[in-house]
Amino acid sequence: MKKFIFGIILSGIGFIYSFACFVYAVLNPWTIDGQSGLIVSFRGNDVLIPFLISTLILIIGILICGYEAYRQK
Repeated sequence: MKKFIFGIILSGIGFIYSFACFVYAVLNPWTIDGQSGLIVSFRGNDVLIPFLISTLILIIGILICGYEAYRQK
C-alpha cells in the first residue's frame, strides 16, 4: 500500500509539473529562423528538459501504481 501511495504522489507531481511546462510553452510562443511549433516553443522557453523529466516521472509513477494494483500476493 505504501508503494501505491508513493506511485500516486509521483504521478501527481509529474503531471502538475509537466502540465505547467506545457502551459508555459503554449502561452509563450517562439519563432526561431522562421520555424514555429510546440517543440520550438519548448526549446525557446527552456522547458524542454524539465518537461521530459517530469513526463518520465509521471510514467514511472503510473507504472508503480499499475504494478502494485495488479501484482499477485
